[in-house]
Amino acid sequence: MKFHMISDSIRHPLPARFTALLSLCFALSACERGSTSVATPTPATSAAASATAVAETVVLPDAEPSPSSPIDEKPVRAALDAFVASPRGWDVFGRLAGVTWHQTEPVPAPGAYGAEDTRTRTGKLPWTDTATRPSDVASEDQAGITLIGRESVESVAFRKFRPSTDYEAAIRAQLGDDVRLKLIADRCARVYGTRRANRRGTAFYELHLGPAAPIYMEGNADSDTGKLGPGYTTYEFTRIRPDARIADMGCVSH
Repeated sequence: MKFHMISDSIRHPLPARFTALLSLCFALSACERGSTSVATPTPATSAAASATAVAETVVLPDAEPSPSSPIDEKPVRAALDAFVASPRGWDVFGRLAGVTWHQTEPVPAPGAYGAEDTRTRTGKLPWTDTATRPSDVASEDQAGITLIGRESVESVAFRKFRPSTDYEAAIRAQLGDDVRLKLIADRCARVYGTRRANRRGTAFYELHLGPAAPIYMEGNADSDTGKLGPGYTTYEFTRIRPDARIADMGCVSH
């Protein structure tokens, strides 16, 4: 069975109508053009499925590559290198080697971020699986990717099957030896924008890729997915420190 993914909490503040839109898209397994949709990878069907090699340490050049030259890097690291090198347009992400996009170009996602000109693009890419799993369950070698923004990409999210709160080990396996991670908040009491108890094990990190300015990661492990699949883990990246989001969720800061 092939599952589709939606990133439901990309950036703060996230309007309630956008959260509802994302939840609807995930429940329907696909979204029509004009709404936010992300396809998650199909789970491996054989224990022989192998994990993707650990991401190499790479740094994008200051100058944007020419349109005729694809970016030849490990996809998760390359996507975040492009993100920290912002401002960059959508086209640089479209040339990332190893990413399979579900749309030929960004599609409208009106209402996201409270703006009518917001756009999104979704796809899948190789993933190094570090999660503990039963011996009869194959390793995952793909994850979903979601981009959201306006003139440029403002957030990047990755989602993999099966929930795991070992966010640091998982993201280090994708990014290489020069990544620096610092936990800034965890033990969140509430789901963002609600009074519902947070059962996702949400945690927030500050992340440095080499000498670049920091970006911020929110990890969520969601096992309450009903008939939609085995649960999933989402890693969401923004450039803005999510202090207001952390406060709203009642998290413990570090």
